[in-house]
Amino acid sequence: MMMMPIPIHASVDDAHTFLGVKKDYFTRDFKEYIQKERLNWWRFDEDPDYKGRPSFGWVFWSQLGKSSLSFSLAFFFLLLFLGEAQPLFSFTDNSADLIRHALQKLIEVFETELPDSLFQFWAPTKTSEGRTLLTTQFQPFALGPTFLPNFRNRLCSYRMGMCREYNNSFYADAECAQELLGLPGRVFLNKLPESTPHVKHYTLKEYPQRDLALRCEIGQSWGLPVFEDSSRTCVGVLEIVSLYDMYLHDKEFLGRVYDIFQVCKEFGLRCFDGYEHCKMQYWDKNEALTVAFHELKMVYKSVCNIHNLPLALTWVSCRSCNDLLESKFQFTVRDYCDSDDKWRFYDLHHFARVSNVYLLKKGQVTGRILSFPNLLYCSDVKQFTIAESPLVPYARVCELGGWFTMCLQNSYTGDELYVLEFFLPKSDENDENILTKLRLILGTMEEYFKTFKLASGQGLGEALSVEVIDFQNGQKSHSIQMIPATRCIPTLELLQDGGVMLEQDQQDQPSMDVINSGMYVVSEAQNYNFPILDSLQNGKVTKQLSLNDTN
Repeated sequence: MMMMPIPIHASVDDAHTFLGVKKDYFTRDFKEYIQKERLNWWRFDEDPDYKGRPSFGWVFWSQLGKSSLSFSLAFFFLLLFLGEAQPLFSFTDNSADLIRHALQKLIEVFETELPDSLFQFWAPTKTSEGRTLLTTQFQPFALGPTFLPNFRNRLCSYRMGMCREYNNSFYADAECAQELLGLPGRVFLNKLPESTPHVKHYTLKEYPQRDLALRCEIGQSWGLPVFEDSSRTCVGVLEIVSLYDMYLHDKEFLGRVYDIFQVCKEFGLRCFDGYEHCKMQYWDKNEALTVAFHELKMVYKSVCNIHNLPLALTWVSCRSCNDLLESKFQFTVRDYCDSDDKWRFYDLHHFARVSNVYLLKKGQVTGRILSFPNLLYCSDVKQFTIAESPLVPYARVCELGGWFTMCLQNSYTGDELYVLEFFLPKSDENDENILTKLRLILGTMEEYFKTFKLASGQGLGEALSVEVIDFQNGQKSHSIQMIPATRCIPTLELLQDGGVMLEQDQQDQPSMDVINSGMYVVSEAQNYNFPILDSLQNGKVTKQLSLNDTN
Protein backbone atom coordinates (compact mmCIF):
# COMPACT_ATOMS: atom_id res chain seq x y z
CA MET A 1 0.00 0.00 0.00
CA MET A 2 1.29 3.47 -0.89
CA MET A 3 0.57 6.27 1.55
CA MET A 4 0.53 9.83 0.22
CA PRO A 5 0.76 12.47 2.97
CA ILE A 6 -0.76 15.72 1.74
CA PRO A 7 1.01 19.04 2.61
CA ILE A 8 -0.88 20.88 5.31
CA HIS A 9 -1.28 24.20 3.54
CA ALA A 10 -1.45 22.90 -0.04
CA SER A 11 -3.99 24.64 -2.25
CA VAL A 12 -5.54 21.49 -3.61
CA ASP A 13 -9.20 22.50 -3.77
CA ASP A 14 -11.19 23.61 -6.78
CA ALA A 15 -14.90 23.93 -7.44
CA HIS A 16 -15.39 20.20 -7.07
CA THR A 17 -13.15 19.35 -4.11
CA PHE A 18 -12.83 19.98 -0.38
CA LEU A 19 -9.56 19.20 1.41
CA GLY A 20 -8.39 17.58 -1.81
CA VAL A 21 -11.26 15.07 -2.00
CA LYS A 22 -14.67 15.14 -3.65
CA LYS A 23 -16.99 17.67 -2.10
CA ASP A 24 -19.50 15.02 -1.09
CA TYR A 25 -16.85 13.02 0.80
CA PHE A 26 -17.82 14.86 4.02
CA THR A 27 -21.29 16.04 4.96
CA ARG A 28 -22.10 19.73 4.78
CA ASP A 29 -22.34 19.91 8.59
CA PHE A 30 -18.85 18.51 9.04
CA LYS A 31 -17.37 20.80 6.37
CA GLU A 32 -18.93 23.78 8.15
CA TYR A 33 -17.52 22.48 11.44
CA ILE A 34 -13.99 22.30 9.96
CA GLN A 35 -14.26 25.83 8.59
CA LYS A 36 -15.83 27.30 11.72
CA GLU A 37 -13.20 25.74 13.98
CA ARG A 38 -10.42 26.79 11.57
CA LEU A 39 -8.88 23.34 11.55
CA ASN A 40 -5.60 22.37 9.96
CA TRP A 41 -5.57 18.92 8.43
CA TRP A 42 -3.31 16.08 7.34
CA ARG A 43 -4.27 12.98 5.41
CA PHE A 44 -2.85 9.91 3.75
CA ASP A 45 -4.35 7.82 0.97
CA GLU A 46 -5.03 4.11 1.15
CA ASP A 47 -5.37 1.82 -1.83
CA PRO A 48 -9.00 1.70 -3.04
CA ASP A 49 -11.09 -1.31 -2.06
CA TYR A 50 -12.25 -3.98 -4.50
CA LYS A 51 -15.04 -1.67 -5.67
CA GLY A 52 -12.62 1.15 -6.37
CA ARG A 53 -13.79 3.25 -3.43
CA PRO A 54 -11.10 5.56 -1.98
CA SER A 55 -10.18 5.58 1.71
CA PHE A 56 -8.27 8.20 3.65
CA GLY A 57 -6.95 8.65 7.16
CA TRP A 58 -7.25 12.15 8.63
CA VAL A 59 -5.81 14.19 11.49
CA PHE A 60 -7.30 17.59 12.36
CA TRP A 61 -6.04 20.23 14.79
CA SER A 62 -6.73 23.86 15.58
CA GLN A 63 -4.94 26.72 13.81
CA LEU A 64 -5.41 28.91 16.87
CA GLY A 65 -2.43 29.84 18.99
CA LYS A 66 -2.38 29.25 22.71
CA SER A 67 -3.35 32.82 23.59
CA SER A 68 -6.31 32.58 21.23
CA LEU A 69 -7.26 29.21 22.70
CA SER A 70 -7.58 30.66 26.19
CA PHE A 71 -9.93 33.36 24.96
CA SER A 72 -11.85 30.97 22.69
CA LEU A 73 -12.47 28.44 25.45
CA ALA A 74 -13.91 31.12 27.72
CA PHE A 75 -16.01 32.51 24.88
CA PHE A 76 -17.19 29.02 23.90
CA PHE A 77 -18.53 28.23 27.36
CA LEU A 78 -19.99 31.71 27.70
CA LEU A 79 -22.05 31.16 24.56
CA LEU A 80 -22.89 27.62 25.59
CA PHE A 81 -24.60 28.88 28.74
CA LEU A 82 -26.50 31.62 26.88
CA GLY A 83 -24.60 34.54 28.27
CA GLU A 84 -24.62 33.54 31.93
CA ALA A 85 -21.55 34.58 33.94
CA GLN A 86 -18.94 31.86 33.67
CA PRO A 87 -15.40 31.44 35.05
CA LEU A 88 -12.47 32.16 32.78
CA PHE A 89 -10.47 29.26 31.47
CA SER A 90 -6.71 29.18 31.00
CA PHE A 91 -5.32 26.80 28.44
CA THR A 92 -2.03 25.48 29.83
CA ASP A 93 -1.61 22.21 27.90
CA ASN A 94 1.55 22.45 25.75
CA SER A 95 1.27 18.94 24.36
CA ALA A 96 -1.28 19.45 21.55
CA ASP A 97 1.39 19.36 18.83
CA LEU A 98 2.88 16.18 20.27
CA ILE A 99 -0.55 14.56 20.42
CA ARG A 100 -1.12 15.52 16.81
CA HIS A 101 2.15 13.85 15.75
CA ALA A 102 1.24 10.75 17.78
CA LEU A 103 -2.17 10.60 16.08
CA GLN A 104 -0.52 10.79 12.66
CA LYS A 105 1.72 7.90 13.63
CA LEU A 106 -1.21 5.88 15.00
CA ILE A 107 -3.19 6.33 11.79
CA GLU A 108 -0.21 5.24 9.70
CA VAL A 109 0.73 2.22 11.82
CA PHE A 110 -2.80 0.95 12.51
CA GLU A 111 -4.30 1.66 9.09
CA THR A 112 -5.72 -1.88 8.78
CA GLU A 113 -6.41 -2.48 12.49
CA LEU A 114 -8.30 0.73 13.22
CA PRO A 115 -10.66 1.35 10.32
CA ASP A 116 -13.92 3.17 10.98
CA SER A 117 -12.59 4.67 14.20
CA LEU A 118 -12.23 8.07 15.83
CA PHE A 119 -9.37 9.25 18.04
CA GLN A 120 -9.85 12.36 20.15
CA PHE A 121 -7.83 13.94 22.93
CA TRP A 122 -9.33 15.24 26.17
CA ALA A 123 -7.22 18.02 27.69
CA PRO A 124 -7.59 19.42 31.23
CA THR A 125 -8.46 23.08 31.69
CA LYS A 126 -8.70 25.03 34.94
CA THR A 127 -11.58 27.24 35.98
CA SER A 128 -11.01 30.37 38.05
CA GLU A 129 -12.44 28.37 40.95
CA GLY A 130 -9.62 25.86 40.59
CA ARG A 131 -11.71 23.00 39.22
CA THR A 132 -10.39 20.71 36.49
CA LEU A 133 -12.53 20.25 33.40
CA LEU A 134 -11.72 17.92 30.50
CA THR A 135 -12.55 19.11 27.00
CA THR A 136 -12.01 18.06 23.38
CA GLN A 137 -12.59 21.61 22.16
CA PHE A 138 -9.63 22.81 20.04
CA GLN A 139 -7.83 19.51 20.64
CA PRO A 140 -6.39 17.25 17.90
CA PHE A 141 -8.57 14.41 16.64
CA ALA A 142 -8.22 11.79 13.92
CA LEU A 143 -10.42 9.64 11.68
CA GLY A 144 -9.25 6.16 10.74
CA PRO A 145 -9.65 5.00 7.13
CA THR A 146 -13.25 4.44 6.04
CA PHE A 147 -14.60 3.15 2.73
CA LEU A 148 -18.32 3.56 3.46
CA PRO A 149 -19.72 7.11 3.62
CA ASN A 150 -22.34 6.25 6.25
CA PHE A 151 -19.62 4.91 8.58
CA ARG A 152 -17.57 8.07 8.11
CA ASN A 153 -20.63 10.26 8.71
CA ARG A 154 -21.42 8.49 12.01
CA LEU A 155 -17.92 9.15 13.34
CA CYS A 156 -18.04 12.79 12.24
CA SER A 157 -21.45 13.20 13.88
CA TYR A 158 -20.12 11.74 17.13
CA ARG A 159 -17.19 14.17 17.12
CA MET A 160 -19.41 17.19 16.46
CA GLY A 161 -21.95 16.03 19.04
CA MET A 162 -19.28 15.64 21.71
CA CYS A 163 -18.02 19.18 21.07
CA ARG A 164 -21.53 20.59 20.99
CA GLU A 165 -23.15 18.74 23.90
CA TYR A 166 -20.50 17.37 26.27
CA ASN A 167 -17.53 19.73 26.42
CA ASN A 168 -18.67 21.04 29.80
CA SER A 169 -19.69 17.64 31.19
CA PHE A 170 -16.53 15.97 32.43
CA TYR A 171 -15.01 17.44 35.56
CA ALA A 172 -12.07 15.50 36.91
CA ASP A 173 -11.33 16.50 40.48
CA ALA A 174 -12.08 15.52 44.06
CA GLU A 175 -15.31 17.53 44.05
CA CYS A 176 -16.86 15.31 41.39
CA ALA A 177 -18.59 12.12 42.54
CA GLN A 178 -16.97 8.96 41.17
CA GLU A 179 -20.16 7.86 39.42
CA LEU A 180 -20.41 11.21 37.55
CA LEU A 181 -16.89 11.36 36.15
CA GLY A 182 -17.60 9.68 32.83
CA LEU A 183 -14.95 7.70 30.98
CA PRO A 184 -12.53 10.63 30.42
CA GLY A 185 -12.71 11.70 34.06
CA ARG A 186 -12.18 8.19 35.42
CA VAL A 187 -9.20 7.55 33.16
CA PHE A 188 -7.70 10.94 34.01
CA LEU A 189 -8.05 10.57 37.79
CA ASN A 190 -7.27 6.85 38.03
CA LYS A 191 -4.42 7.11 35.51
CA LEU A 192 -5.52 3.73 34.17
CA PRO A 193 -7.01 2.59 30.85
CA GLU A 194 -10.71 1.74 30.61
CA SER A 195 -12.76 0.09 27.89
CA THR A 196 -16.06 -1.52 27.01
CA PRO A 197 -16.87 -4.08 24.30
CA HIS A 198 -19.89 -1.92 23.43
CA VAL A 199 -21.06 1.39 24.88
CA LYS A 200 -24.56 -0.05 25.38
CA HIS A 201 -23.13 -2.00 28.32
CA TYR A 202 -22.45 1.25 30.18
CA THR A 203 -25.18 2.92 32.20
CA LEU A 204 -26.03 6.54 31.43
CA LYS A 205 -24.27 7.64 34.63
CA GLU A 206 -21.15 5.71 33.71
CA TYR A 207 -21.14 7.05 30.13
CA PRO A 208 -23.13 10.31 29.89
CA GLN A 209 -22.75 10.45 26.09
CA ARG A 210 -24.31 7.00 25.78
CA ASP A 211 -27.40 8.20 23.90
CA LEU A 212 -25.30 10.19 21.43
CA ALA A 213 -22.96 7.23 20.93
CA LEU A 214 -25.84 4.85 20.27
CA ARG A 215 -27.43 7.28 17.80
CA CYS A 216 -24.10 7.33 15.95
CA GLU A 217 -23.87 3.52 16.27
CA ILE A 218 -20.60 3.66 18.19
CA GLY A 219 -19.51 0.22 19.40
CA GLN A 220 -16.28 -0.28 21.31
CA SER A 221 -14.64 2.48 23.34
CA TRP A 222 -11.21 2.82 24.95
CA GLY A 223 -9.74 5.58 27.12
CA LEU A 224 -5.95 5.72 27.56
CA PRO A 225 -4.14 8.11 29.93
CA VAL A 226 -1.34 10.26 28.49
CA PHE A 227 1.47 11.27 30.84
CA GLU A 228 4.15 13.91 31.07
CA ASP A 229 7.21 11.71 31.24
CA SER A 230 9.38 13.26 33.94
CA SER A 231 6.66 13.96 36.53
CA ARG A 232 4.28 11.12 35.52
CA THR A 233 1.52 13.72 35.63
CA CYS A 234 -1.52 12.84 33.54
CA VAL A 235 -1.85 15.55 30.88
CA GLY A 236 -4.95 14.19 29.17
CA VAL A 237 -6.90 11.22 27.87
CA LEU A 238 -6.80 9.65 24.42
CA GLU A 239 -10.25 8.29 23.56
CA ILE A 240 -10.63 5.71 20.78
CA VAL A 241 -14.10 4.76 19.59
CA SER A 242 -15.01 2.31 16.84
CA LEU A 243 -18.17 1.28 15.06
CA TYR A 244 -17.46 -2.36 15.91
CA ASP A 245 -15.17 -4.72 17.83
CA MET A 246 -11.50 -4.45 16.91
CA TYR A 247 -8.13 -5.33 18.38
CA LEU A 248 -8.34 -2.96 21.32
CA HIS A 249 -8.42 -5.82 23.85
CA ASP A 250 -5.10 -7.20 22.61
CA LYS A 251 -2.00 -6.69 24.73
CA GLU A 252 0.11 -6.40 21.60
CA PHE A 253 -2.06 -3.54 20.34
CA LEU A 254 -1.71 -1.56 23.55
CA GLY A 255 2.00 -2.30 23.58
CA ARG A 256 2.34 -0.81 20.12
CA VAL A 257 0.37 2.27 21.19
CA TYR A 258 2.76 2.56 24.12
CA ASP A 259 5.75 2.27 21.78
CA ILE A 260 4.35 4.96 19.48
CA PHE A 261 4.11 7.33 22.41
CA GLN A 262 7.64 6.34 23.36
CA VAL A 263 8.63 8.15 20.15
CA CYS A 264 7.19 11.26 21.80
CA LYS A 265 9.20 10.57 24.95
CA GLU A 266 12.00 12.83 23.74
CA PHE A 267 9.39 15.60 23.87
CA GLY A 268 8.24 14.49 27.32
CA LEU A 269 5.13 12.33 26.69
CA ARG A 270 4.21 8.71 27.32
CA CYS A 271 1.00 6.67 27.21
CA PHE A 272 -0.47 3.77 29.24
CA ASP A 273 2.09 3.92 32.04
CA GLY A 274 1.29 0.47 33.41
CA TYR A 275 2.34 -1.35 30.25
CA GLU A 276 5.97 -1.00 31.31
CA HIS A 277 5.25 -3.23 34.30
CA CYS A 278 3.65 -5.73 31.95
CA LYS A 279 6.88 -5.95 29.96
CA MET A 280 8.97 -6.27 33.13
CA GLN A 281 6.80 -9.08 34.42
CA TYR A 282 7.14 -11.02 31.18
CA TRP A 283 10.82 -11.54 31.91
CA ASP A 284 10.30 -12.28 35.60
CA LYS A 285 11.02 -16.02 35.70
CA ASN A 286 10.31 -17.44 39.14
CA GLU A 287 10.34 -21.22 39.56
CA ALA A 288 8.29 -21.22 42.76
CA LEU A 289 5.60 -19.11 41.10
CA THR A 290 5.64 -21.39 38.07
CA VAL A 291 4.96 -24.43 40.28
CA ALA A 292 2.19 -22.60 42.13
CA PHE A 293 0.53 -21.47 38.90
CA HIS A 294 0.67 -24.98 37.49
CA GLU A 295 -1.28 -26.20 40.51
CA LEU A 296 -3.76 -23.34 40.15
CA LYS A 297 -4.27 -24.20 36.50
CA MET A 298 -5.10 -27.82 37.35
CA VAL A 299 -7.50 -26.79 40.12
CA TYR A 300 -9.24 -24.28 37.86
CA LYS A 301 -9.77 -26.94 35.23
CA SER A 302 -11.35 -29.32 37.73
CA VAL A 303 -13.44 -26.77 39.64
CA CYS A 304 -14.77 -24.95 36.59
CA ASN A 305 -15.69 -28.13 34.72
CA ILE A 306 -17.28 -29.90 37.70
CA HIS A 307 -19.30 -26.91 38.85
CA ASN A 308 -20.01 -25.31 35.46
CA LEU A 309 -18.18 -22.05 36.16
CA PRO A 310 -17.63 -20.16 32.89
CA LEU A 311 -14.64 -18.02 33.88
CA ALA A 312 -11.91 -17.78 36.51
CA LEU A 313 -9.16 -15.17 36.93
CA THR A 314 -6.08 -15.03 39.15
CA TRP A 315 -4.45 -11.85 40.46
CA VAL A 316 -1.13 -11.82 42.30
CA SER A 317 1.26 -9.21 43.64
CA CYS A 318 3.75 -7.67 41.22
CA ARG A 319 7.34 -8.60 42.04
CA SER A 320 8.81 -5.49 40.41
CA CYS A 321 6.56 -2.84 41.95
CA ASN A 322 4.91 -2.74 45.36
CA ASP A 323 1.99 -0.79 43.94
CA LEU A 324 0.88 -3.41 41.42
CA LEU A 325 -0.78 -6.80 41.27
CA GLU A 326 -0.86 -8.81 38.06
CA SER A 327 -2.68 -11.88 36.81
CA LYS A 328 -0.75 -14.77 35.37
CA PHE A 329 -3.61 -16.56 33.66
CA GLN A 330 -7.33 -16.92 33.08
CA PHE A 331 -9.47 -20.00 32.54
CA THR A 332 -12.59 -20.16 30.38
CA VAL A 333 -14.78 -23.23 30.04
CA ARG A 334 -15.54 -23.96 26.39
CA ASP A 335 -18.12 -26.60 27.37
CA TYR A 336 -20.09 -23.94 29.26
CA CYS A 337 -21.39 -22.65 25.91
CA ASP A 338 -23.84 -24.54 23.74
CA SER A 339 -22.54 -25.81 20.43
CA ASP A 340 -24.74 -23.31 18.59
CA ASP A 341 -23.73 -20.44 20.88
CA LYS A 342 -20.20 -19.75 19.66
CA TRP A 343 -20.60 -16.04 20.37
CA ARG A 344 -21.01 -16.73 24.09
CA PHE A 345 -17.60 -18.39 24.17
CA TYR A 346 -16.16 -15.57 22.07
CA ASP A 347 -17.44 -13.04 24.63
CA LEU A 348 -15.90 -15.03 27.48
CA HIS A 349 -12.62 -15.33 25.60
CA HIS A 350 -12.72 -11.59 24.93
CA PHE A 351 -13.30 -10.97 28.65
CA ALA A 352 -10.31 -13.13 29.53
CA ARG A 353 -8.05 -11.46 26.97
CA VAL A 354 -8.92 -7.91 27.95
CA SER A 355 -8.13 -8.73 31.57
CA ASN A 356 -4.54 -9.25 30.40
CA VAL A 357 -4.08 -5.52 30.00
CA TYR A 358 -6.32 -4.23 32.78
CA LEU A 359 -5.14 -2.63 36.00
CA LEU A 360 -7.35 -2.77 39.08
CA LYS A 361 -7.09 -0.56 42.12
CA LYS A 362 -6.88 -2.14 45.54
CA GLY A 363 -9.96 -0.26 46.71
CA GLN A 364 -12.12 -1.76 43.98
CA VAL A 365 -14.26 -4.77 44.75
CA THR A 366 -11.75 -7.45 43.69
CA GLY A 367 -8.99 -5.95 45.83
CA ARG A 368 -11.22 -5.77 48.90
CA ILE A 369 -10.70 -9.48 49.51
CA LEU A 370 -7.14 -8.62 50.54
CA SER A 371 -8.55 -7.26 53.80
CA PHE A 372 -11.35 -9.78 54.29
CA PRO A 373 -10.65 -13.10 56.06
CA ASN A 374 -12.38 -15.70 53.88
CA LEU A 375 -14.76 -15.28 50.91
CA LEU A 376 -16.53 -12.39 49.20
CA TYR A 377 -19.65 -13.24 47.17
CA CYS A 378 -22.00 -11.14 45.02
CA SER A 379 -25.35 -12.39 43.77
CA ASP A 380 -25.10 -10.46 40.48
CA VAL A 381 -21.71 -9.22 39.30
CA LYS A 382 -23.40 -7.14 36.57
CA GLN A 383 -24.83 -4.81 39.23
CA PHE A 384 -21.45 -3.47 40.30
CA THR A 385 -20.66 0.06 39.18
CA ILE A 386 -17.77 0.83 36.87
CA ALA A 387 -15.97 2.44 39.82
CA GLU A 388 -16.25 -0.79 41.82
CA SER A 389 -15.33 -3.14 38.98
CA PRO A 390 -13.82 -1.69 35.76
CA LEU A 391 -14.39 -5.00 33.97
CA VAL A 392 -18.13 -4.99 34.64
CA PRO A 393 -19.11 -4.11 31.02
CA TYR A 394 -17.53 -7.42 29.96
CA ALA A 395 -19.49 -9.29 32.64
CA ARG A 396 -22.64 -7.66 31.30
CA VAL A 397 -22.01 -8.66 27.70
CA CYS A 398 -21.31 -12.26 28.85
CA GLU A 399 -24.56 -12.23 30.88
CA LEU A 400 -22.78 -13.65 33.92
CA GLY A 401 -24.52 -14.12 37.24
CA GLY A 402 -22.90 -14.55 40.64
CA TRP A 403 -19.26 -13.96 41.50
CA PHE A 404 -16.99 -14.83 44.38
CA THR A 405 -13.38 -14.23 45.28
CA MET A 406 -10.90 -15.42 47.88
CA CYS A 407 -7.31 -14.71 48.85
CA LEU A 408 -4.87 -17.64 49.12
CA GLN A 409 -1.24 -18.27 50.01
CA ASN A 410 1.06 -21.00 48.75
CA SER A 411 3.63 -22.94 50.75
CA TYR A 412 6.19 -22.59 47.92
CA THR A 413 5.98 -18.80 47.67
CA GLY A 414 5.59 -17.75 51.31
CA ASP A 415 3.83 -14.42 51.73
CA GLU A 416 2.81 -14.17 48.07
CA LEU A 417 -0.93 -13.46 47.86
CA TYR A 418 -3.19 -14.95 45.19
CA VAL A 419 -6.60 -13.41 44.57
CA LEU A 420 -8.90 -15.91 42.85
CA GLU A 421 -12.04 -14.74 41.06
CA PHE A 422 -14.78 -17.14 39.94
CA PHE A 423 -17.75 -16.11 37.80
CA LEU A 424 -21.01 -18.07 37.93
CA PRO A 425 -23.62 -18.41 35.17
CA LYS A 426 -26.99 -16.71 35.48
CA SER A 427 -29.12 -18.48 38.06
CA ASP A 428 -32.37 -18.13 39.99
CA GLU A 429 -30.91 -19.82 43.06
CA ASN A 430 -31.58 -18.20 46.41
CA ASP A 431 -28.91 -17.52 49.02
CA GLU A 432 -29.47 -20.86 50.73
CA ASN A 433 -28.73 -22.80 47.55
CA ILE A 434 -25.77 -20.54 46.79
CA LEU A 435 -24.22 -21.28 50.17
CA THR A 436 -24.60 -24.98 49.46
CA LYS A 437 -23.01 -24.49 46.03
CA LEU A 438 -20.10 -22.57 47.53
CA ARG A 439 -19.66 -25.36 50.09
CA LEU A 440 -19.43 -27.93 47.29
CA ILE A 441 -16.97 -25.78 45.33
CA LEU A 442 -14.78 -25.40 48.41
CA GLY A 443 -14.92 -29.15 48.90
CA THR A 444 -13.59 -29.69 45.38
CA MET A 445 -10.87 -27.11 45.97
CA GLU A 446 -9.82 -28.77 49.18
CA GLU A 447 -9.47 -32.07 47.36
CA TYR A 448 -7.35 -30.71 44.50
CA PHE A 449 -5.29 -28.02 46.24
CA LYS A 450 -2.12 -29.47 47.75
CA THR A 451 -0.03 -26.42 48.65
CA PHE A 452 -2.60 -23.61 48.99
CA LYS A 453 -4.57 -22.33 51.96
CA LEU A 454 -6.52 -19.18 52.74
CA ALA A 455 -4.39 -16.13 53.50
CA SER A 456 -6.17 -15.95 56.86
CA GLY A 457 -4.42 -19.21 57.77
CA GLN A 458 -7.56 -21.33 57.66
CA GLY A 459 -7.89 -24.42 55.53
CA LEU A 460 -10.44 -24.59 52.74
CA GLY A 461 -12.26 -27.39 54.55
CA GLU A 462 -12.88 -25.44 57.76
CA ALA A 463 -16.00 -23.46 58.64
CA LEU A 464 -15.63 -20.16 56.79
CA SER A 465 -17.31 -16.78 56.78
CA VAL A 466 -18.54 -15.26 53.53
CA GLU A 467 -19.55 -11.68 53.00
CA VAL A 468 -22.59 -11.63 50.71
CA ILE A 469 -23.27 -8.54 48.59
CA ASP A 470 -26.84 -8.53 47.36
CA PHE A 471 -28.90 -6.17 45.20
CA GLN A 472 -32.63 -5.70 45.76
CA ASN A 473 -34.64 -2.99 44.00
CA GLY A 474 -31.50 -1.06 43.17
CA GLN A 475 -30.26 -1.12 46.78
CA LYS A 476 -27.09 -2.88 47.86
CA SER A 477 -26.80 -4.73 51.16
CA HIS A 478 -24.04 -6.65 52.92
CA SER A 479 -24.42 -9.70 55.14
CA ILE A 480 -21.96 -12.05 56.81
CA GLN A 481 -22.92 -15.72 56.62
CA MET A 482 -21.21 -18.96 57.59
CA ILE A 483 -20.31 -21.92 55.41
CA PRO A 484 -19.97 -25.09 57.54
CA ALA A 485 -16.84 -27.21 57.39
CA THR A 486 -16.50 -29.19 54.17
CA ARG A 487 -14.09 -31.86 55.33
CA CYS A 488 -16.85 -34.49 55.34
CA ILE A 489 -17.76 -33.82 51.72
CA PRO A 490 -16.63 -36.78 49.62
CA THR A 491 -15.13 -36.64 46.15
CA LEU A 492 -17.31 -35.41 43.30
CA GLU A 493 -17.09 -37.66 40.26
CA LEU A 494 -18.02 -36.83 36.68
CA LEU A 495 -20.37 -39.37 35.10
CA GLN A 496 -20.07 -40.47 31.48
CA ASP A 497 -23.08 -38.37 30.50
CA GLY A 498 -21.41 -35.27 31.92
CA GLY A 499 -23.39 -35.24 35.17
CA VAL A 500 -21.99 -35.19 38.70
CA MET A 501 -22.36 -38.03 41.22
CA LEU A 502 -22.32 -37.07 44.89
CA GLU A 503 -22.65 -39.65 47.64
CA GLN A 504 -23.07 -38.12 51.05
CA ASP A 505 -24.42 -39.37 54.38
CA GLN A 506 -27.35 -37.52 55.85
CA GLN A 507 -25.23 -36.47 58.80
CA ASP A 508 -22.91 -34.65 56.44
CA GLN A 509 -25.71 -32.48 55.06
CA PRO A 510 -25.62 -29.01 56.58
CA SER A 511 -28.87 -27.82 58.09
CA MET A 512 -30.10 -24.42 57.02
CA ASP A 513 -30.01 -23.37 60.68
CA VAL A 514 -26.27 -23.97 60.65
CA ILE A 515 -25.79 -22.28 57.30
CA ASN A 516 -27.61 -19.18 58.45
CA SER A 517 -26.02 -19.05 61.89
CA GLY A 518 -24.06 -15.93 62.66
CA MET A 519 -25.74 -13.96 59.89
CA TYR A 520 -26.21 -10.23 60.21
CA VAL A 521 -27.12 -7.62 57.64
CA VAL A 522 -25.51 -4.21 57.27
CA SER A 523 -27.12 -1.59 55.06
CA GLU A 524 -25.24 0.87 52.87
CA ALA A 525 -26.43 3.68 55.12
CA GLN A 526 -24.56 2.11 58.05
CA ASN A 527 -21.24 2.79 56.34
CA TYR A 528 -19.95 -0.76 56.35
CA ASN A 529 -16.16 -0.69 56.73
CA PHE A 530 -13.55 -3.34 56.08
CA PRO A 531 -10.34 -3.94 58.05
CA ILE A 532 -7.08 -3.05 56.31
CA LEU A 533 -4.30 -5.58 55.79
CA ASP A 534 -1.23 -3.83 57.23
CA SER A 535 1.27 -5.43 54.86
CA LEU A 536 -0.61 -4.06 51.82
CA GLN A 537 -1.51 -0.55 53.00
CA ASN A 538 0.68 0.98 50.29
CA GLY A 539 -0.72 -1.14 47.48
CA LYS A 540 -2.87 0.73 44.98
CA VAL A 541 -3.22 -1.15 41.74
CA THR A 542 -3.57 -4.65 40.30
CA LYS A 543 -2.57 -5.89 36.87
CA GLN A 544 -3.16 -8.84 34.52
CA LEU A 545 -0.92 -11.06 32.40
CA SER A 546 -1.92 -14.03 30.26
CA LEU A 547 -1.43 -17.77 30.69
CA ASN A 548 1.28 -17.78 28.06
CA ASP A 549 3.41 -15.52 30.25
CA THR A 550 3.92 -18.36 32.72
CA ASN A 551 5.35 -20.77 30.17
